[in-house]
Amino acid sequence: MKVTAADGVQVYEVSAGKRLPHWISERKRRTLSKDPDVSRRVDIVQDLEFPSGCGRVKMTGDGQYILATGLYPPQVRCFELKETSMKFMRVLQAEIVQFQVLSEDYSKLAFLCNDRSIAIHAKFGAYHNFRIPAPGRDLVYHRESCDLLACGSSSEIYRFNLHQGRFVSPNLRAKDSSAFESMAFSPAHGDLLACGGAEGSLECFDLRQRENAPVVLDVGACIDQPDVPLTCVRFSPDGLRVACGTGSGMVALFDLRSSKPLCVKDHMNDEKIVDIKFRHNKQSRILSADRRVIKLWDPETEAAETITSIEPSGGGVNDVLASPNDGLVIVGSDTPKMQVFFIPLLGPAPSWCSYLESVTEELDDQHSSGANGAGNNVSAYDDYRFITREDVASLGLTHLLGTPVLRAYMHGFFVDNRLYHKARSLSDPFAYDKYREGVVRAKIEEERQSRIASALPRKPRVNARLATKLMEESEKSKSGKPAHDNARDRESDGDASDAEHGEEKAGHQSLLDDERFASLFEDKRFKIDEQSEEYRSLHPNAPARPKRVLDDEEEDEEEDEEDGAHHLEPSKDAREGPRMFAAKSREEMDSLPLGARLEDMGDDESAGFGNTHRTSHGSKEMTFIPKSSADRRRSNGDKSGRRRRKMSGNA
Repeated sequence: MKVTAADGVQVYEVSAGKRLPHWISERKRRTLSKDPDVSRRVDIVQDLEFPSGCGRVKMTGDGQYILATGLYPPQVRCFELKETSMKFMRVLQAEIVQFQVLSEDYSKLAFLCNDRSIAIHAKFGAYHNFRIPAPGRDLVYHRESCDLLACGSSSEIYRFNLHQGRFVSPNLRAKDSSAFESMAFSPAHGDLLACGGAEGSLECFDLRQRENAPVVLDVGACIDQPDVPLTCVRFSPDGLRVACGTGSGMVALFDLRSSKPLCVKDHMNDEKIVDIKFRHNKQSRILSADRRVIKLWDPETEAAETITSIEPSGGGVNDVLASPNDGLVIVGSDTPKMQVFFIPLLGPAPSWCSYLESVTEELDDQHSSGANGAGNNVSAYDDYRFITREDVASLGLTHLLGTPVLRAYMHGFFVDNRLYHKARSLSDPFAYDKYREGVVRAKIEEERQSRIASALPRKPRVNARLATKLMEESEKSKSGKPAHDNARDRESDGDASDAEHGEEKAGHQSLLDDERFASLFEDKRFKIDEQSEEYRSLHPNAPARPKRVLDDEEEDEEEDEEDGAHHLEPSKDAREGPRMFAAKSREEMDSLPLGARLEDMGDDESAGFGNTHRTSHGSKEMTFIPKSSADRRRSNGDKSGRRRRKMSGNA
């Protein structure tokens, strides 16, 4: 168990500490009991956890059971507080968005799933399933008429009567909202339904009226945040006040008889409000939670001063369970373990875990004596914002320098959050319009880039296969994947890949970008011959490249080269390349006799033909003797014999 004292209010994290598995031996338990983290661990309920995370947490009307939904697979778990253990677990077919307890105990439940279905469960298990026309976001139950109401991504609220077993018409239709995010019934006026719209309007319906004439309150305009969605709506126990949580992390408290908010609480996290709880023990307090922090604040003050804050560790907050009669707070978050906090300021410990009082008293004694090294209380700057000197000049607050309004700290100042918002709205009244234009421009640019195909990099002509591997590895390294997928890739990459990894480790530079290895992809002398025996011996696991099919003439030429033709040195003319000769003019050629012309031309053209000769008239004669079919078969047999000898020599 851990204890914190932010702003002088003690908060005990009951779920802190190491977890012990149920299969551990008694000897190991006695050994671990000496560990301070294990000895301070308190399990108020066994197996209060889920495999992946917890979505929603609720308590039954009789206060004997806790119901929680989580992942994965989608499931609901029931915990019996009298036995401090799990009673049963049920698995559903789809993820649970919201659920309601229809009876005083766990015998009747309704689950709203993300596949547009509503599952009705009885004490023995699943009872009935039906679907709604639009994806649902919230679910409430009207006990007086047995109506189950579901809202979602449409402008209608669907009513299903559990007594008649059918949908009730007409459906409640929104006036200014295209969709609803949350709903809540007034506990004092049972027929009053408040719905939070996706455009920032609060619409209230009276179920006793047959006409759909809701009363609309523009909450977004009242808090200077138009078109902000209302993600959470809750009524006070007396039914005279309603709290609206927005998607930007603000909570506005209204009196039903007035259109102006009584107070506005800013969480200053830019995260949506997920839950709001009213507490009325000795004083009126509100517990509001966003995805990052849970704040307890006083609504009676004009500035909505923060009493204390709870910041769960691990993941985002999804739901908060706070009983109105005690100080226990259970948080369902994206972590497997459900986090439990005890705040003595809210009330005493519950009767089923009354031992928390004695445990907290011992921790208080240790805290006061300094045994746990807690030190002084920590003060939190929840209602102040840090700004630099440039921000002071841009907001027009330079005349307040040196006054208590701007508290100097390090390289800037702390200023009241209310003063900051007023100064920003006066200095730049069109800030919201600019922000909206920027968001629209960013979305248009993102869609435009998605339609344009990215140009692929050009591959070099020399060692193109190696260049392709290097490009793929660079993309994998940028995306965070391992450079090599298996051992075959490591073998086929060879020494060039090893050199590349060495360069990347030293300077994070690839071979393609390094100028020292530019000749590897430009000069043909550095071309890698993957069919050579040396390459195959160094890389035995490299994938084999398919060989080109040769015809008879190419096979004959290849055999001649293997017989020794390729071992001959090239001639001087071949090494030096083509040469230029000075040609004679047409008049000089015509003045020479025909024999002189033939001598001048030489016999270079007929050097490769022993049976070719020129005549005195300037023509050529070539004689040959055709071979018979028997001679042709004999020559083919000699070629096959040479091929077999070659293969045996290689073996």
